[in-house]
This record gives sequence, C-alpha cells and structure tokens, in this order.
Amino acid sequence: MSVRLVVEHAGPHNLVFSLSPLAELGAALHVLAEPEHHPHEAEWVAAARAAMSAELARRCRELAPLWGSYRLRLLFPLTVQPPRSPDEELAGVQNLKLDDFVELTAFAARGGNSGDSLRSVLSDEQVRRRVVDRARRRGRGAEAIAEALFTDPESFRAGLLQVFRQFGESGLGKVLDQRSVALGRDLVARRDLAARKGVTQALQSLSGSIRAVDSGVLAIDKIHHGL
Repeated sequence: MSVRLVVEHAGPHNLVFSLSPLAELGAALHVLAEPEHHPHEAEWVAAARAAMSAELARRCRELAPLWGSYRLRLLFPLTVQPPRSPDEELAGVQNLKLDDFVELTAFAARGGNSGDSLRSVLSDEQVRRRVVDRARRRGRGAEAIAEALFTDPESFRAGLLQVFRQFGESGLGKVLDQRSVALGRDLVARRDLAARKGVTQALQSLSGSIRAVDSGVLAIDKIHHGL
C-alpha cells in the first residue's frame, strides 16, 4: 500500500538525517528473517548465519515476527537525537517506560498498529486477548511472542536486548565499522541535497518507492500503514 506524506511547507530544518546502529541492526535482522525478498544479500546472509551460534540462530527465528513483514518500532529512533553508539541506543530501549515498551512490542507481535489502541494492554485483559488472537492468526510463532511478553514483560525485554547485543557481536558490528565512512559520506550528501534542492528531492533520493504525486505531496510505496 502507499502512504501520502505532505511536505508542502517543510524546509531543510524539518528534516533530520542521522545514523542509527539499531536501525541497521533491525534491517539486518529483517533480511535474515526474509532472505527470499533480498536475493542480492545472499552472500551476507550465508556469512551471518555461519557466524551465529545455534542458540542465537534459534532465538532469531523465534523472534522473527518482530522484524519480518512488520518491523518493531523500537528498531527505529524514537526521538530526534545526535548519532549514538549501539550501546547508547540499546540503553534507550532498556530505559523506556515499561508501558511504552509493551505497547510497541505488542503492535509488532499482532502485526500492525492499525485498529484498536494498545495503550492499556498491560492493565486490560481483553486487550491482551485480542492481541494474542491476532498474533495467533499471523502464525510463525507470533502468538508465543505475545504470550511471553504479557507473562513477564521485563524478562522479555532483557531477552530481546540480549539477542540484539549477541547479533551485533556476531559480525554485524564489523560490517558497520567497515561501512561507517561510506555511511558518513552519504549522510553529508543527503543533508547537502536537502539544503540545495529542498525536502522533496532529498526524500525522493532515498528510494525509488518515493514519488511525487502532487505539489508538495509524496507517495511512499511498500510502507506499513501508520509507521
């Protein structure tokens, strides 16, 4: 589906380009979970799987619904901040209010943030039941994720962060280090483009899925509703 983004009155000061190791980690986990959608990354997928322990591979498979067709919101920056280290971004997830952590994770478990609000999911048993039911219909272990999340949210968060750290240590960190110079150059180029050509062209440069449909209006294809 497409999402329309109105940028008619937006200027370069409204647009922030920054680097996020956690977002890169989420993208890598997504490719690992759905390699058939990313055949050009086959070599990396094979190397990543070879570097992982059997236990880490199992955990990544169990949690795959959190970064497959719907990406866990926690894998994207929640606020506009200067670039942070992987440890700093993971600390942000660790320090997030429990209600917020559970709400955002429950969205990913059920497969989308359209529909009923999940703000009361920790205190409302009926809301939890609806999340588990939708997760069950998704299949692929999403129901088990929802049940584990609601049974012991803090333990679930600790386990999730452990997977993130171990996956980063298994080889992703080295890849990011190798590409840091190229990513830094790209960051400067995007900011420069926004300053010279404006927000519309800067955003369109990010992906062929972003197209102008009207003056000051962009359509973004293949993005989940509400994300």
